Amino acid sequence: MNSFSEQTFHLSPQNFFLPHFSLLYLKPGTLSSLSPKEKKPFLLPDPILCEEERFAEVAIGWNEEGIEASILVKKPFEEAYYPDIQNGDSVEIFLDTRSSKMSGYNTQFCHHFFFLPVEEGIRAKEITHFRTHDSHPLAPSDALESTTLFHSDSYTLNFKLPSDYLIGYDPSQVQKIGMTYRINRPKNPSQHFALSGDEYPFEERPALWAQGELIA
Repeated sequence: MNSFSEQTFHLSPQNFFLPHFSLLYLKPGTLSSLSPKEKKPFLLPDPILCEEERFAEVAIGWNEEGIEASILVKKPFEEAYYPDIQNGDSVEIFLDTRSSKMSGYNTQFCHHFFFLPVEEGIRAKEITHFRTHDSHPLAPSDALESTTLFHSDSYTLNFKLPSDYLIGYDPSQVQKIGMTYRINRPKNPSQHFALSGDEYPFEERPALWAQGELIA
């Protein structure tokens, strides 16, 4: 058996630090119509803890009606699949409306949504996994609004997460939110926020998600 001094341990910055970010207030229904310059204040930072190619820009804002996002993916759309969403072009977003940094499992305030950049068929769905006593009805797909603008060398996916289906979302009482995302593309690594899902199974561990402060 190796002595303690001979053993090796894999430690990375993710073990000690997770990013904090600001989420700015946004007039409802306006993010997708903003110019690239106007969207800049809403762009999430590129976490230095994720050593991976950054091929998408993610703009997110909040308001009383929910969370709005506009994601510019700097590659042409190729293909999308359901239910094997991670094998094609897709966006997954994970939210904890109470930012439960001490929780090692999904609580009733956690949500996992995906969006597909397609014009027909299933375009969005909530697929949150809970322990039995923390479960709640999932958001119906028709309540998850999304549109996609296709360009020759990129596409922009816009979507809204309505407050009616974000359990615990109450900006007047709680000004912090836990969040991470995974942006998938065919045959190439995904882009993550906070920490890489290739190294950490973060889907059901909200304590590993970044913490955002809701700024009015």
